[in-house]
Amino acid sequence: MEKSHLIAIVAAIIVIVVIAAAAIMLTNGGNDDKKDNGGNTPPATPTTINSPSEYTEARLWVIGNADGNELLDENDVEVIQSIIDAKGSAAKYPMADANIDGAIDSKDIDHVRGLINGSQKTINYYNADGDKSTYHYTEKVNAISLHRCVSRSIILVTNADSDRYKLVGSDPHIREAEFNAANDYPDLVDVGAAGNPEIEQIRNLENRYGSVVVNLGNVATYTNTAGLETIFASDPNVQIVRLETWEGHSTEGILTWGFLFGGVGYKSPAQGGNGLSSWDQALKYVKYVDKYEGVIVDEVAKVKESDKPKVLALYCEGAWPNNSSNKTRGEGSGDMEMSVLCGANNIYQRFGNGSVSYTPEDLAAHARDADYIFSMSGGMFDGDSTLAKRAVDVFVDKANGYITPKTTIYSVSWQLNGAPHPVQAVVFGKIINPDSAPIQKLSVEQCWEEYRGLMGWSDRPEMAYSNLAIWYGPSHTTSSA
Repeated sequence: MEKSHLIAIVAAIIVIVVIAAAAIMLTNGGNDDKKDNGGNTPPATPTTINSPSEYTEARLWVIGNADGNELLDENDVEVIQSIIDAKGSAAKYPMADANIDGAIDSKDIDHVRGLINGSQKTINYYNADGDKSTYHYTEKVNAISLHRCVSRSIILVTNADSDRYKLVGSDPHIREAEFNAANDYPDLVDVGAAGNPEIEQIRNLENRYGSVVVNLGNVATYTNTAGLETIFASDPNVQIVRLETWEGHSTEGILTWGFLFGGVGYKSPAQGGNGLSSWDQALKYVKYVDKYEGVIVDEVAKVKESDKPKVLALYCEGAWPNNSSNKTRGEGSGDMEMSVLCGANNIYQRFGNGSVSYTPEDLAAHARDADYIFSMSGGMFDGDSTLAKRAVDVFVDKANGYITPKTTIYSVSWQLNGAPHPVQAVVFGKIINPDSAPIQKLSVEQCWEEYRGLMGWSDRPEMAYSNLAIWYGPSHTTSSA
């Protein structure tokens, strides 16, 4: 080919590229990050389907959230319409079947628009067990029965609004483990183990308050609660919700809780709304999570699997030979979940999750090559770090000679285990990834202080990071093999 012809072809290609780029800029209004002025992803075109294939791919588990992000808005309507145009099925795009009737059609568009403008009060969603569930929105939730650490998640989402919610405590540990929640929120009523309720307990709550929402985790964890949904199916005053707002899919759980409680017809101040719905609170929390955990997740993605340290988390209430209280901390436990998120290899499987008995010999057989052992002390319920030190001292004394000298043991306080995931992630991340500059730059104190702001604790000096006994360490390294 002659050189002049080649130059002409290249020039023509450049012209085409320039014209195409200009067209794209005009289409997007010059916004090169493809976001509208509100920071939202622009609606999908009718020929584009970007619905998640499974609910676990979505951040907000409300069915109708067809684009899978953390919002329910007109973009979801556009995605559903594109699926209708392409004759897509509910089996392939379950998050687009808003009214869960097995078909994707105009009724789903009406349902989503009803949720957006507030006219539709029936919210279909996926729960922690992956089951399709239904929640009936009400302007006032008389009582919410809470489980342990979940209490502060719901307090955050509901903004502790006593005009709409009567928070109900879960067990005796709520006073200590939840930063004295009974004093922090005087309207909180302690009714015993309501987080793992029996039918009679729920009936008592119903009789006392008129209506109640019971927050539970998955059936695998709360086996005695299986079948509650069926039992109360015909009772409009009792709603059973299973969403993990603390462990597991905590971000998705908090977002979905926020929408169930206050996302229907949500309007920002610019739209004439009050601006502080439960969904708004949940969205603020998600941005906070992304700010800290996002850095850690991005850094951990760069680490080879073979380079990740081996970690075992133990629940050590008291000391040997009190074996009935010594348990491994596996999947579903906050400390283990966070250590894995931060780049550790979870070796709990060698024991089995929740193993109720282990001895120093067990450690020799299963955790001899562990790089770190995180021992959560039950003695930390009152926030006294001396109790944690005493517990870990006994633990190290008993374990010495059974674990390799390289193994470092940290004592985890209950207050850390009960702290929000970003705080846990920063603590574990800085230990597990000492060579990561971005993770080392993260501040545990700043992370906690931002959480104080979300909880409305900024003007409470007793809730400052310096007053919390959330960690005892750096701890002990065993002295002999």
